Amino acid sequence: MLDAIKNRRSIRFMKKETIPEKTLNEIISAGFHAPSGHNNKGWHVYVTENEEKLKTLSKLHKWTRFVSNSSAVICVCYDTSELEDFWIEDCAAFMENMLLQATEEGLGSCWIGVRGIEVGGIVMEDEVRKIFEVNSSFKILSLCILGKVANSFNFSKKIDISKRIHKV
Repeated sequence: MLDAIKNRRSIRFMKKETIPEKTLNEIISAGFHAPSGHNNKGWHVYVTENEEKLKTLSKLHKWTRFVSNSSAVICVCYDTSELEDFWIEDCAAFMENMLLQATEEGLGSCWIGVRGIEVGGIVMEDEVRKIFEVNSSFKILSLCILGKVANSFNFSKKIDISKRIHKV
């Protein structure tokens, strides 16, 4: 597990290769095994591999331009009708589990924020909701793009954790 955590990177340059259904399901399943505040588990995902949708998503703003090279995009949403507390934390845990599983499966992944993002008058959540046809009562946190890594590189910022651990 620690290897997946240490090796996970945000991959923006991907090769267009179909992700096997079993692999995609394993990645999504990892998300559904995340912890959830009050055990609410209000997650919903919308998945697309549709080329037109990927192209449309890639034109929303500078951080989505990489979507067109991905093989699949997962939109992480939450049904807050029962409980609104902790939906952001729950979706973040869901995302992290998927990112780690993607790494374990040998795929590249990247988290693209949606919630609260507005660029040039475009409200990301509204546009993503239209593209994925997301239920109007669900809140959208983010997108997870997936694909085969195009370039092998390792330029993660190294930090000295000994200076960031404070015992009290």
